[in-house]
Amino acid sequence: MSFPAASPSAALTSVWARLQADPHDTEARQIWRGLRESGAPESAACFQAFDAQAYAALTRAASAGAGLDHELRQLAEAQVVQCHALTKEGVEVGEPVVLALAADELLRALLTRDFCTNLSLELYLTRVRTWLLARFQPARSVTGDFRPLVVALALQGFNNEYVLPVSADEERALAGVLAALADALTAGDLPTAESALLLAAMYQPCGAMPASELIGERTWADDVESLINRTLREPLEERGLAAGLPTLGDVVDPVARSVRAQYEANPYPRWLSFRRSPRGTRERLLKLRPDLSEFTAPGQILVAGCGTGKHSTSVALGDPQAEVLAVDLSFASLGYAVRMTKAYGAANVRHLQGDLRDLPKLGRQFDHIECSGVLHHIKDHAAAWGVLDQCLRPGGTARISVYSRVARLLVSHVRTAIVREGLGNRPEEVRRFRARLLTEPGWQSLLPLLVRMNDFFTLSMTRDLLFHVQEHQYSVEEIERITTGLGWELLAVDLPSRLRAALRADHPCKSATITTFAQWRQAEPAYVGCMIMFDFWLRKRGG
Repeated sequence: MSFPAASPSAALTSVWARLQADPHDTEARQIWRGLRESGAPESAACFQAFDAQAYAALTRAASAGAGLDHELRQLAEAQVVQCHALTKEGVEVGEPVVLALAADELLRALLTRDFCTNLSLELYLTRVRTWLLARFQPARSVTGDFRPLVVALALQGFNNEYVLPVSADEERALAGVLAALADALTAGDLPTAESALLLAAMYQPCGAMPASELIGERTWADDVESLINRTLREPLEERGLAAGLPTLGDVVDPVARSVRAQYEANPYPRWLSFRRSPRGTRERLLKLRPDLSEFTAPGQILVAGCGTGKHSTSVALGDPQAEVLAVDLSFASLGYAVRMTKAYGAANVRHLQGDLRDLPKLGRQFDHIECSGVLHHIKDHAAAWGVLDQCLRPGGTARISVYSRVARLLVSHVRTAIVREGLGNRPEEVRRFRARLLTEPGWQSLLPLLVRMNDFFTLSMTRDLLFHVQEHQYSVEEIERITTGLGWELLAVDLPSRLRAALRADHPCKSATITTFAQWRQAEPAYVGCMIMFDFWLRKRGG
């Protein structure tokens, strides 16, 4: 990406001015990504020091509903930390700082619309939540300047699935708050119930509270209504949507049943929005292989393992001419997917519940298959590859993403410790172990690598990352053996920008695009420890 300015510094100034004028300015966002990918020190400096112009532009973009791309959101979180000096040692939690946070429009937008991925911010907000509970429990009126932050923290709790640790003192205080809530609801004392509900909602969804049916029936202040919609009514809607879905039949494999149980409890992945305009399948492939101009947009697309629907919704919006079938094991994930698909207007998606290995029951083949983050969670993954082959027409294409053995060395180390200690994967066990990773000295050298991943910042994603009941990790050699045996050819490997830069600097494969297994084997060492999945495109021979 070239900069429409004389220098990176001038380009950066232009980005903030343009986003301030138009929060939806796509070109300004592209310039920002170009600056980051080029390694411009001016863009890195934004993460280390407060920048008033950047802060104002990010506040406008986040608050105007324009949304923030991943790195812009990370920058916004870093700017909040710098603005309030939350990285300094000895920053106490007290009324002045809490009120300043409550008045911060950017912070409130970040907390309500996504989950926090900045560890310094998370750690401080954990202490703020404790302070607010102690100040107002069991049901003192939460009004005035503190209230917007309590509401934002409650929504953040729902967004991150209450992944933050809870102390014994907090548990006792929360029990008192919930008792006060139940008593107030029974007595019809809505002001007291409202205050207790706001405090409790920082720790659990409204749907899990006592007398939740009464909560849903009452009329509340607008900010509480919004909270109840998100944490009670929408989940109820999702259950109803899931109950009406067609199914491929019972899941009989014991491992598959365990995997499904995990995703019924914690639907995956956690998402609330996506910012970028989705690109079509043809456009995505031609970006990697412009020489494949004969490739036509697919008419029939299978998303095998759609989870909560972010991927399948993006595919459907990118290929509005296509019929998209999105399949997943988990009813809970699919209920979320159906609701979000409707919200984004992707009318060309049909959802189906079932085991990937039962797809041949459909008796049909597809022009293109998307299968991301699925095959490595199937016990007999080789058989699952064979099922995908049955479902793909000759000449059809597939985009596959699977775990890399060398990329997940850190994860393997942590998973080994979890197994050695005999830990389960219940939410409370995941939450406690995650808290240990944050505090125990033995993990401090690994923590910076873990927190680089979004997956560390919600309960379901931490569970999926470290506690999954079934995981297989691939080498390039194994992928080559499986796909060659099926008669599939490698079209391209999709590399993120930082991996492309590492390849150019340190490894013998200098090509910007990997199109052969020989090139990919040479490049494999660049994945070591990076925690990135293998992401690649294939074509089935014939047709």
